[in-house]
Amino acid sequence: MEPVIEYFKDHDDSNIGDAEKFAYALSKIPSLNIKLTAFAQKLEFPVKLAEVTPDIKKVQVACEQILKSKKFIRLMEIVLLIGNYLNKGTNRDKCHGFKFNTLSKLTDTKTGDNKRTLLHYIASITEEKYKEEVWGWEQELEGIPAAAKVAGAQFESDIGALDKMFQDVKKSISSVKEDSNSDFMKIMNTFTVASEGDLSDLKSLFDETNKKYLEVLDYFAEDTKKPQPPEDFFNQFHNL
Repeated sequence: MEPVIEYFKDHDDSNIGDAEKFAYALSKIPSLNIKLTAFAQKLEFPVKLAEVTPDIKKVQVACEQILKSKKFIRLMEIVLLIGNYLNKGTNRDKCHGFKFNTLSKLTDTKTGDNKRTLLHYIASITEEKYKEEVWGWEQELEGIPAAAKVAGAQFESDIGALDKMFQDVKKSISSVKEDSNSDFMKIMNTFTVASEGDLSDLKSLFDETNKKYLEVLDYFAEDTKKPQPPEDFFNQFHNL
C-alpha cells in the first residue's frame, strides 16, 4: 500500500483505478490491521461458542440420565450375578463389581456349539425372568449415543481458545486510540459485554458438567484422578 500512498502525495486521483482509490482510502483508517483482526475474531467467537455449548450439554444430559437410571443398574446387577455364577470356585468368585470395559467381552464367551454367546444368554434370562425390571433401559439412556460422539477431551482446549480470542479482542480495543463514541468502539464494547457473559456461562456449564461426569465415574468406581475422555466412557454404553 505504500506506493499508493506515495503516489497520492504528488498526484490527483483522475487517472487512478477504483482498486487503488479503495486501497488509499483504507490507508487513511487508523489502526486498520488491529481493527480488521478484532472484527474477524468478533465474527468467529459466536460460531465457536455455538459449536462447543451444545456438545457440553450432551455430556451433561447423558450424565444425569445414567445417575437416574434404575433399569440399567438392575441390568448390571444381573450381569454381575451371572458372572459370579460362571466364575464360582475361581479367584473371581463373589466379585462386588466389574469394569465396564469387560462388557465388550460378553460375546467372547460362547456355548459349546459356538452358536450362542454369553450376551445371548443374558438377553434370554432378562426376557424370561427380569423383563419388567430391565426392558426399556435404552429409553432411560437416550442421550448416550449423542454424548458418545462428542470429543469431550477437547472441551478445555476449546474454551481456552475462546478465552484467548476474547482477551485478544479486549487487547485490540485498548490499543486503538479512538474516542469512545466512535463506531468501532461502540461495536466492540457491545460485543465484549455480551461475550463476557456468554463465556462466563460456558465456563460455568463446563464446570458443572465436569463435576457431574466425575460423579458418574465415581458412582461406577472408575478412575476419577485420571478420568478417561467422556466419549470413551459413553461408548461402552453405546456399544451394548
